[in-house]
Amino acid sequence: MAVYTFNDMRNHIGHRIVCVGYGDKRYTDHGELANVSVKCETCGVVLFDLNQGDHYEKFLCIDNPIKNLYPDGVCPDCSKEIPDDVSDGDSCSNCGHVFHEPRPDDK
Repeated sequence: MAVYTFNDMRNHIGHRIVCVGYGDKRYTDHGELANVSVKCETCGVVLFDLNQGDHYEKFLCIDNPIKNLYPDGVCPDCSKEIPDDVSDGDSCSNCGHVFHEPRPDDK
């Protein structure tokens, strides 16, 4: 998949979006698909795809625990998107907000 954030998806507003199926020749003769993808035909980018047997829940993994603490993955002070590789204690390049895990004294 090539789209992971709101901003990634937003870039495709107004584009031609299609849902397509792909199959292994062993399966297509029997009418079965191996993969279904939502694709931006304007850019040629796969926005979302699932292989046969996949479940959407498996894609809801936490890939960055610090970024995922912040609603919509944006800085609470300036709304700039937080980088995917943010670490505990890093600061926002725009406003200086320090990103961190909750501390026991945070209330």
